[in-house]
Amino acid sequence: MNKKAIEISINFIVMLILTIIIFSFSIIIAKKILYKTTELHEGMSKQTEERLQALITSGNEEVEIAFDTKEIKPGKTADFGIAILNTLGGKRNFSINITPDIAVKKDGTPLNIGNWGSFWRYIPFFEVGSIKNEDFILVPTIITSPSDAQRGATNVFNVEVHWYNGTNWIDYPTHSPINKLYVKII
Repeated sequence: MNKKAIEISINFIVMLILTIIIFSFSIIIAKKILYKTTELHEGMSKQTEERLQALITSGNEEVEIAFDTKEIKPGKTADFGIAILNTLGGKRNFSINITPDIAVKKDGTPLNIGNWGSFWRYIPFFEVGSIKNEDFILVPTIITSPSDAQRGATNVFNVEVHWYNGTNWIDYPTHSPINKLYVKII
């Protein structure tokens, strides 16, 4: 048998094995992410869930945040609940975009974003899915502060909800599209 043919066969088998290993790891990582999302939703406190349902069914706003201010220690996680009520007249897809806004020290002096701490962990953009007209969805989200976050500072995050019109993401609601989350470092 030809030596080159054996060499090519061995290279093919090695590449096939490496591909299977990489694919397996990507499935494991995807499962962990999905498990964390499920765990997060199941982890939404009953109190937060009840408050969100009461706020959203009272009919005042299309987007509600149950408790918009959380106090945490550096390196810890704050969990928030966001409710979205669809009043657009039909089934629509929605998304949430979270971005850092401003951070202020206890005395009110602003902090540069570079001085917020080394690395804040949160999901900046995610689709929450389709919501029927006059129905709502409760969306849990978390923000984890870095271990070197400045104590006494209040870090503000913008929460923007959008709906998809088939071509573009549109601010929702249009009259006040930005909500705020406040993370105070104690």
